[in-house]
Amino acid sequence: MITSTTTMGSASVSFVISAKDAKFEAALDQSIRAMLNDVLLRVASASLQEAIAICGTQTELARRIGGKVKTGHIYHWLRNRVPPERCADIERATEGRVTRHDLRPDVFGAGPASLQEAG
Repeated sequence: MITSTTTMGSASVSFVISAKDAKFEAALDQSIRAMLNDVLLRVASASLQEAIAICGTQTELARRIGGKVKTGHIYHWLRNRVPPERCADIERATEGRVTRHDLRPDVFGAGPASLQEAG
């Protein structure tokens, strides 16, 4: 039997896997973790798409972030995750309408607004 807890920021998901076959348990555990990771990626991608919509284009978002960030970085982040060190830049570029918590809840937690809604 496997009991596992996966944490993303201040939220956590617990699950218990029980099977007669240890290999099956391990494979199922890995599948569940992959699904949770996919959910996180989709949430983050939707938040980045919102940031692009606020700025108008990927190019404009890259320009507002500044530094060495180019349109190709934004494109890459849509298919992967925004690096934690760039989340504050996106938050500034969108004037706080997309927060670091929206972009990476696994790193920064659910965020103040989400915590107030839950409480």
